[in-house]
Parts: sequence; structure tokens; C-alpha cells
Amino acid sequence: MGCSWFAERRHRAAIAGVAIAAVTAIGWICWDLLFPFCFPMRPEELNRFTPARRFYDRAGEAVHTMRGDDYRFQFPVRLADLPPHLITVTLAAEDRNFFRHDGVDPAAVCRAFRQLLFHGRIVSGASTITMQLVAMIDGRERSLSRKIRQMGRARSLERKLDKQAILEAYFNLLPYGGKLHGIGAAASYYFGRPPRELNFAEAVLLAGIPQQPNRLRPDRHPEAAKRRMETVLAMLVRQGLLSENDVRAVLQLPLRFRDFGKPLWPISEDPQFFQLVRKRHPERTGYRTTLDSELQTLGRAILRDALAPVENVRDGALVILESATGKVRTLIGTLDYNDPRAGQVNAALARRSPGSALKPFLYGEAIDGGMLCAETLLDDTPLSLPDYRPGNFDGTFHGRVPAGEALADSLNTPAIRVLAALGVERVLRQLNRFGLPMGKLQSERIGLSLALGGAETDLLSLAGAYAAIARGGIFLPCRFLEDEPEPAAYRIWRPGTAALTLRMLRQRPLPGAAGVDAAWKTGTSNNSRDAWCIATTPEWTVAVWCGNKDGSSAPELVGGTLAAPIAGRVMRSLYRQTPPPRWHDEELLRTAMLCAQSGLAPTESCTQLQPGTTAADVPLQRCRICRNLSGGNSGEKPTRILSPAPGNYHADTSGRARFRLESEPAELHWYLDGNYLGIRRAGSYLELPPGQHRLFGWGGSGFRGDSVELLIRPRKEAYNSGTTAAER
Repeated sequence: MGCSWFAERRHRAAIAGVAIAAVTAIGWICWDLLFPFCFPMRPEELNRFTPARRFYDRAGEAVHTMRGDDYRFQFPVRLADLPPHLITVTLAAEDRNFFRHDGVDPAAVCRAFRQLLFHGRIVSGASTITMQLVAMIDGRERSLSRKIRQMGRARSLERKLDKQAILEAYFNLLPYGGKLHGIGAAASYYFGRPPRELNFAEAVLLAGIPQQPNRLRPDRHPEAAKRRMETVLAMLVRQGLLSENDVRAVLQLPLRFRDFGKPLWPISEDPQFFQLVRKRHPERTGYRTTLDSELQTLGRAILRDALAPVENVRDGALVILESATGKVRTLIGTLDYNDPRAGQVNAALARRSPGSALKPFLYGEAIDGGMLCAETLLDDTPLSLPDYRPGNFDGTFHGRVPAGEALADSLNTPAIRVLAALGVERVLRQLNRFGLPMGKLQSERIGLSLALGGAETDLLSLAGAYAAIARGGIFLPCRFLEDEPEPAAYRIWRPGTAALTLRMLRQRPLPGAAGVDAAWKTGTSNNSRDAWCIATTPEWTVAVWCGNKDGSSAPELVGGTLAAPIAGRVMRSLYRQTPPPRWHDEELLRTAMLCAQSGLAPTESCTQLQPGTTAADVPLQRCRICRNLSGGNSGEKPTRILSPAPGNYHADTSGRARFRLESEPAELHWYLDGNYLGIRRAGSYLELPPGQHRLFGWGGSGFRGDSVELLIRPRKEAYNSGTTAAER
């Protein structure tokens, strides 16, 4: 009987052991798999709060702070940038077992549960650093269900991130009083230094604040903060991390508080420049901008002073660029950011009609195609087009005028004739290359009104486009950060084209500039809704807009009388302590004898000549007026384009048509659709996109020109009877 009793006891013990093992296994599976699965947490949730941004001007001075979500001051730092003693002290104060648990500390949970049963309420939360991190995302409501959820999400987070990533996120979200979140903001606000420069005493003080952030702020409750600091030091002694002698040494270290009476993070009265920088570089939290604070203040004063007495004009905008680099030194988009009447609208970015401010790009494109120079005579006579009868601003016409004067005096009908000769589609394409946002416009819809501001653009883009002309025809995007890599530049015009365009824009002195030799152009939109002026030198580009943001018109809104003097005052201020601008264009321009009847290169039929200035790198097209009047081409040798032959072609698989150039003489000046291609020898190749094209060749001085008309169809539209360029 004794043996059977003993055997039965062993049998029951075995069953109990199996049951305990099964329960343990099931519990572990629930804990390790189901519990985190029921309360999932994605690592992306740690980035829920947008951090604050700090902006510095070109000299490194703090000029603006843009708060994060919930108006937080939060400046993320990397764990590697924190001093080891700060990490050690914080772990000792908040979670000494952080590197030994899996997101939940069982011993702390048991202790908190016993206290809950004994007191009937939560006495200590048993929260690990990972659980605290979850609470900072979810909220700090103290309830049993919320605590269980925190535990589950902490376990989930620990399965997806390593300890270093969790600790870094924790340091960047910890509350340190008021709207201070993260060790970066706390170290900066309380001690005026980055976390890596904190001494041991400062680290201990900061480690104690998160327990009760608003009650332990050293700027408002220094005694409470000091007592909490001593409590943290006692913890370090109990954990064997410090001795009593170490504590006395720490208490001798200085707490290097900053002067709390001085503002630490300035907030600009007009944050529009900084909003634009953030939009362009959203990945950053600290910005060393290109802003020149002195110029920004000076420009705003000039703009306000000039517009204050103008009764019907309520707003203005100003952009100042470094011409050579494209760096934005000043951007003012409003006169009063707090004005309830659209004060926060950035007029420097608003798209509006630029009036005649686009004319230099028409003339420059014609120069680049050899179609004109400053002395080329253009017709300023009435135009009568279907549904369009443009006139000049003063209502008069001047007959035949030199192109330079037509541009300087902003005559309308010559500009429209230049645009018609170039083609609206071609000019729109080039304006896009100059950074003017007109890519979605259709040439058929906008038509010849483009010459007079029929397409909208913005002040910043106009400033960048004029700076490209001052740069010799090289486009470079505007830059807003001092430390960003220089963007890729590309050439649009030849250097001589840009130099001649600028010389034409310098024929009249800029009002208010006190002798500063600037190239400039104004614009006035239809019905006097906008007044513009853009002035440029080799060093600076200044762009001014005046108007009303609601689009209302005013008789004072004329570019030449309102915007130009403002640009002149700004330009004069830019050169108040530096030598005046010097234009190095002697090698880019040349003096040539031109036909007095047309202002173009003379032929044998031209009998009256006069000197003129042309682009050295673009041959000027030859006069046709005198040749037609003489009834022939006496003394001129023929130029013949042998290939390609005129006709219809369709593109190959590349989407373009490829032609072999053959001619007599073998070396010609080639022009495509009025655009100069340069000198090419027979045997070279030319690729053309679909569309109607005119190819013109000229053998040089003493030769007549020859041209062919080509129609390139897309491959899918090719006819059975058609041939490819290669077959021809």
C-alpha cells in the first residue's frame, strides 16, 4: 500500500509538472507573440511630432525659430552626440534595467501590482523607458487598461527596433517643462549649449526633470530642481555608480545656467522666407540660410517708405539675389505679415502678369538667332490682328526704330513683331529654361499677348531669370542655404547674346540709382494691376513688385514711375560702400558696319552703311531690303543646301528624324527656326523633333543664303508613302 501511495504521488507530481510546463509555454507564447500582436506599434509612430526648426542668416546669427507640433521646442539629436555620463545618469533615474528587459520589467510590474492591491490605487507605474516612450506617443492617462496597452506596445516596439534606436527616440521626446521636449531643447534652453557640452552636474539636474517637468523647472523652481538633483545622486550611490566622495565632487561643479532674461530662440516678424526654405528642404531641422539680415531690414524699410504715401497701393515685394551664385540675400513677400487682408500671402511667389518684363527674353532670343542687334530697325506701326489690336503705353507710334531703343522704351508693337518672327512656342520653351514657370501654357491659347505679359509668373522666378542674363546666359537655380551643394547650371544663350541684351537694357539710367550702371526693365500689367522692375548688375539682381493682393487696380501702379525708383534706391544702397559695377563685355561684343536701311549685316546691294554693335559669337543675318530693292544679288555667290531636301519626313524609333548635312560651300553658318546653330561642315548630322522646321544656311560674307522647309511627323502618324530621314 505504501508503494502504491508513493507511485500515485509521483504520478500526480508528474501531471502537475506537465501542466505547469504547458501553462508556462502557453503564457510565454501569449507574452512573446500574442501580446505584442494585440497591441502593435509601428516605428514610424515615433516620428509623429514634427520637430522645431532653427534658422540662421548667412553670418550664423539665429534669426527665426519655427515651432513644431503643439508649439513644441524640440530639436532632435543623435544618440552618438550625447555624452556617456548623461545616458548613464538618465538610465539610473528612469530605468536601470533598460538593457536587460524586453520592454517590460517583470520585477517592477510585480512591485507596482502589490502596491496597487495594498493601497487601492497606482502608486508607482513600473514604466520602463520603452513604456514611457509609448506613453509620450499615446498620452499619459493613468489607468490599468492604458498600462496594459503600454506594455503590449512596448513589447511590440522592442521586437522591431534595437535598444539604441529606442533610447535615441526617448531622449528626443522627453518633456523638460513647458513646451521643451527632448534633450536638445532642454540643454539649449537651460544651459545655452548642446548636450555634448553638459558637465556631470548639469546632466544629473536634467535627468531629474522629466519626473515632474513643470514643477522641477530650474528657471522657475530652482530649489525643487536642486532637491531632485540630490535625489538622483542618491540613486546613483545606491546603485553603486557613485561614491559619497563622487557626490561631493559633483556638487562642486558649476551649473552654468544661461541668462533667462534674454530670448533664446527669436521669432521673425515676417517668416515667409523661412517658410519657403522649409518647404524646399523639409528634411532639415537646422538651416544656415543665405539671408542677409542687414539687407532684409534695409530692403523692408525702403519698400515701406516708398509705398506709405501711395494711397491706392497696399503691398509690395522685394527679392535681392547675388547674380553670380543665385543666392537669395533678401526675400520680402508682404509689407505687414499680420495684416488681416492677405498679409500672410507671399507676393514674391504669387503668379501675376509681368507686363513688359518678359521683353528682354524675346529680344535676347532674336539676338541669339542672328535676327537683330541693337541697331536693327524694327517697325513701330499699328498692328491689326484678329481680336487683338495692341498699341503702345503712351498711345503713339514711332515708325522704324532701332531695336535697342524699342526695348529700352518698352515699345509694344516691335516686341510683338519679334515674337511673331520667333514663334510663341519657341519663346515659351526658352522661358521655361530660364526658370519661369510657364510649362503648362499652350502657345495657341496665349498667342502674341505673351510679349505684353499675357502669361503669369512670379517675382522670385523673374529675379532668377534676369540673374541668368547677368551671368552670361547661364541659368542657375536660386539658392537658399549656404551649405547646400552648388546646383547644376546650364547655358541658354551665348555669352555675346547676353552681353548685347544687357547693353540694350542699360541705355537708360535706372531712376533713383544715383549713377549705378544697371541693366533694368519695368513691367505694368493690363489695367494697372501690377508694377514691376527688375534691375541687374554683375554683382546683384534686384526685383520689385508693387500692387494689391486682391488684384485691384490703381493709377499709380506703373512700373516706370513706382517700382523702378524703389529698385534704384535698393541698387544704390547695395553699392554704397563698394565700387560701381563694371561690365566686362568688350570681348563679347564687336563693332561692325551695318546696313543703314535695315541695321543688319550688309550685302553687295547695300549702299549706305553705319557702325553698330553685334554679338561677337553670333553672325548677324544679312539685309534683304536692299537686295530686294536692287532687284538681284549682284556680286554674291550662291549657297546651296544639298541635304536635307525639302519635304515631309517621319521620325524613326527614337522619336526624331536624323539628317546628314551636305552643302556648297562645305562649311556654312546654320540656323534652325531662326536659332543660330553655329558653323558646321558637310557630313555632320542634325536631329529634328516632330513639327514644322525651317533650316537656313549661309556661306558667310559674300554669299547668299539658302533655306529648306521640313515637316517631321511623329512615327505613329507616318503615311505608307512617306519615307524616313535615313531613306531620303
